[in-house]
Amino acid sequence: MSNFSRITNYSRVIVRKLLYPIYDSLCINKLDTPQKVILLLSHMRAGSTLCVNLLGTNPEIIGIGETGIRYSSESDFRILRGKVYSRRSRLLVTERYILDNLNHNSNISNPDIFNENVKCIFLLRDSKSTLSSLLNEKILKMACPKQVEGKVWASHYYRNRLAKLTEYAKLINNKEKSLYVTYEQLVSDTQKTFNSFQQFLDLQGSFSENYSPLPLKGFLGTGGVGDPVSKKITSGKIIRKPSPKISLPKEVAKECLESYQRAEATLSKYCRCIGD
Repeated sequence: MSNFSRITNYSRVIVRKLLYPIYDSLCINKLDTPQKVILLLSHMRAGSTLCVNLLGTNPEIIGIGETGIRYSSESDFRILRGKVYSRRSRLLVTERYILDNLNHNSNISNPDIFNENVKCIFLLRDSKSTLSSLLNEKILKMACPKQVEGKVWASHYYRNRLAKLTEYAKLINNKEKSLYVTYEQLVSDTQKTFNSFQQFLDLQGSFSENYSPLPLKGFLGTGGVGDPVSKKITSGKIIRKPSPKISLPKEVAKECLESYQRAEATLSKYCRCIGD
């Protein structure tokens, strides 16, 4: 690692550990009860960025998409609040929920963060559509190690992530704290999904299919929501267009399909489902 990289990483740690909690301490809480956390637990190319934007159309929810925070204790939620409110250039806390999108196993090092003030939304997408999207050239360049073949990496990531999500669902084991939704439901049965969001989170405000893409810039820097592949997110609406399918080795396709089916069965058992 170069000296520049070390300095950059060190600077990020300083911002995360010191500046964001300081910003959080400056925020003025206008709520009668503690602000709760929504963790959108998903995987890459599942439509989580779209889901974040749609959840953000409700005035009782605030977020910026994937924050990159690695949660090890409840105190990290102070970092979340400082990061979200600074990047939204806000000091007044009026939203009942603050949202983060977690797509990687490294995002949580201690599952004790699933406390009483945390609600989880599990979002999955079927194996064929997910792998087709993961194998996009821009995604591979961004996420796949150079020495690993793309289809091997995509299959490994997808199956490992589904296994971790099912582990979380079993650990939480509470339908008042966890909701399971698929990408297909989010896009094709949107109003029913919105109704389930509203009931699960006990919200007064409603959701909308039309949204303003969440901001990329804020007080302490840039980053947040964005889609490196398509312009669907910047359109500000749901684009209901089927994803192209690619050809996969039969063994890979079979393993990923079986992983998806196992995850779907487990989440359906341990989580509230759309329409419940």
